[in-house]
Amino acid sequence: MAKPSNSALCLATAALVAAVPAWAAGWPEVSTPDGLTTTDVSRHMIYNGADMQSRIFTSRGSQADVVAWYQRLWGRESVVTDFNGSKIVGHKEGMYYVTVQIRPDGQGSRGDIGIVHLPGSSVRPVLGRGLPRPENTTVINDIQYPDDPTPARTLALGNGLSVQQNVSYYREQLTSTGWKPAGLDSCTGNAPACVMEYEQGDRKMTLAVAGNGSASHIVINVLGDGALP
Repeated sequence: MAKPSNSALCLATAALVAAVPAWAAGWPEVSTPDGLTTTDVSRHMIYNGADMQSRIFTSRGSQADVVAWYQRLWGRESVVTDFNGSKIVGHKEGMYYVTVQIRPDGQGSRGDIGIVHLPGSSVRPVLGRGLPRPENTTVINDIQYPDDPTPARTLALGNGLSVQQNVSYYREQLTSTGWKPAGLDSCTGNAPACVMEYEQGDRKMTLAVAGNGSASHIVINVLGDGALP
């Protein structure tokens, strides 16, 4: 954003405050120990209906060193759990929950820092909104990146249909709603896994299906303005 002139400073400041969405108003700053370097993954994504920031990090300190540092920082308000060889240190700060996931890496460590804005108790996000899907299909994850240069959305689904049944369903549904085949299509025959690409105007969709005969997992990635309605 261009720096406002002195004569317009008050108006510009008021406009900026008004333009900041409610979820962004109070993001906490997460302190880091010496020797830890962070890189943004997303300054704003919506993970299963919750606004979130995500960063990855590397550290010269060991996994135990980083865990101990955050335990000292957050004291009794910290919660430490184990997950597949990683340690996760969690801490609630107002309407936000911060997690630092740390795993060993050579002589040091690496991991992820996540900050989730906790929705109010009355908020019930509708996962998969705007996405056609067969009956009895579960939306496992619905992740949106609305502020990226190219907005994106990734959905993971699961159901009890075969790969071929899911492919037939999505071919019909996408064609009937204005999506056109574009590029890769390996969904022929009885392959246990396949990928299809579609487009609608400036929007691009990649749909991957994999199954074992009695159940399937589906991953859909949409790029472009609005991602999915």
